[in-house]
Amino acid sequence: MMFIKATYIDTNEECFINSDYIVDIFVNEQTLELVGGKTYRYVAYTFDNERRGYAIGKDEFIRLLVNG
Repeated sequence: MMFIKATYIDTNEECFINSDYIVDIFVNEQTLELVGGKTYRYVAYTFDNERRGYAIGKDEFIRLLVNG
């Protein structure tokens, strides 16, 4: 089990998500701009189908690939 730092897209709240529950990660061609000037290209989706997605940074994405 590994937790990664993320930002919930709908509310711009920072959180940690359990990598065991990530179903998909999409790499956007353009960056996703959230409140506060933060930009992301990676959006993770979990088993919770009521949530839109979680923006994750490139470092977190690479950490998932290496440790996944």
